[in-house]
Amino acid sequence: MSRPLRSVGCMSGTSCDGVDAVLVEVCERAGAPLDTEARVIGGASVDLGGLGERLLAFSRGGALAAGEIAELRDRLSDAHVRAIREVGDGCDVVAAHGQTVFHGRATPDARGGRTWQLCEPARGARASGVPVLADLRSGDVAAGGQGAPITPIADRVLFGSHAPCAVVNLGGFCNATLLGGDGSVAGFDVCPCNQLLDAGARRWLGAKFDTGGAVAGAGRADAGESARLRGAWADAAGRSLGSGDERLDVLTRLESMGVGDRLATLCDAIGRAIGERVGGVPVFVAGGGARNAALVRASERRCAGAVSSTAVVGVDAVWREGACMAVLGGLTLRGEAATLAGVTGCAAPAPIAGSWTLPPGGGWRVVRAGGDDVG
Repeated sequence: MSRPLRSVGCMSGTSCDGVDAVLVEVCERAGAPLDTEARVIGGASVDLGGLGERLLAFSRGGALAAGEIAELRDRLSDAHVRAIREVGDGCDVVAAHGQTVFHGRATPDARGGRTWQLCEPARGARASGVPVLADLRSGDVAAGGQGAPITPIADRVLFGSHAPCAVVNLGGFCNATLLGGDGSVAGFDVCPCNQLLDAGARRWLGAKFDTGGAVAGAGRADAGESARLRGAWADAAGRSLGSGDERLDVLTRLESMGVGDRLATLCDAIGRAIGERVGGVPVFVAGGGARNAALVRASERRCAGAVSSTAVVGVDAVWREGACMAVLGGLTLRGEAATLAGVTGCAAPAPIAGSWTLPPGGGWRVVRAGGDDVG
């Protein structure tokens, strides 16, 4: 086996609060992605500050001129560069997911799917001196898929030795990967998560979020409202609550309660949704919501299997999505698809997705298992 590939994965989530860069060593054991092993070396995060607020407004439909969009893209890409420099010394490749500013679902007849991850990979390639992979979802969408979830194959690489289990991302939107003991991989969206909790915190607390879930933890969930919310999410056809007005409607319905009870009810509804979707397997949680103790406790109450952080199996909960991007970069480099047809609904076989941007001076030489060079 050749030396491990050192891949940096970059991710900025739906909250638009920062860019994470995670360095991973990817080891190819055989010729298939499920035989790949990976080890997280470290990570760094760059706060987006006011830029994040502008990105969030744009992703919610705010109108911008072309020049303003280009400025946002370049400033976001510069934040990626700063994060990469903190962790990427000596890396071979970078996989930059970019900021999702639009994601529309494809229809059953494979029309209408659109996705846009804002990123300028050329800036990253110039600064790092290595190839940068971007636009990881578009190939799947072009093949009739939803382009999401995109992490299940990477979750299999990172957490497959602990199967059967579920890997649950408590991000802006909650999604999950189910890893079977037989090597099977499934992935799906679950329900709105931090996008709704943070909207409540902004409205009721005047804060960006409920730090540590302290206010929710002091409240008591209303079981009836929790069940109603879960039922509404189960019936929803789309990937989110939809418009901002719908989110506000959800929050308004809870305002006869105390503030702590409102947030506790939202946490309980999310926990219900997770428990119903993942079944009785052990659950490893990651994402920003893993730092919300009230949300984690609600998940523990509602899930039949034990709930713990991905940190207990070697992947810091904050770095899991960036680590997944790093793994997908390694797999794509060797010609493997980053998505699964059975998960995203794209035409089989899933396409080799993403676009590579080379650094100044030309190509690259990365030694693959067996001694062959890529480049």
